[in-house]
Amino acid sequence: MAHSVKSHKILLSTMAILVLIILIAPGAFLLSKAHKDAPVVDGGSIYDKPLTNNDSPNKTNPNNTPTQTQEDSNNTNAADPDITGVINFSSIVDNKLTIRVTIGQSLSDGTCLLTLTRASDGKNVTETANIVLNPSSTTCAGFDIPTYELGSGSWAISIKINSDGKSGEITGNVSI
Repeated sequence: MAHSVKSHKILLSTMAILVLIILIAPGAFLLSKAHKDAPVVDGGSIYDKPLTNNDSPNKTNPNNTPTQTQEDSNNTNAADPDITGVINFSSIVDNKLTIRVTIGQSLSDGTCLLTLTRASDGKNVTETANIVLNPSSTTCAGFDIPTYELGSGSWAISIKINSDGKSGEITGNVSI
């Protein structure tokens, strides 16, 4: 009988370990794949090094993978802004201009108003997104504007952020 209980415990322990491996393996695979598929900047993943203003231009590279830029993304409010941030991605992905922003303060709610202005004719395109509080940062929910709404040219990016009576503006440029 003692041998049977011991065998049963070993069997249960083995099954528990197998179940854990089966549950953890897909997550580990997806995490490693996400890191591998991250946009490439000068031969490395965007997670491998901080961005600089000299990183690749705002267009897809010859391999049709998005590139990342932080071009002209300094906050340019003349007054001391309550909210600051940076444009850490602006590129064409799947026929959409994708813009991602990181906000420098911890904000739980509010809005981000994107205004794109084409330099050649002053055409404006606007879009609104909610503020998203992540565990280690705050972002705008993201902007994905179909390129057919924009057309080619040089576009000024303005993102006005409002939250709980505070405001700020993040600016940049992108070429399509």
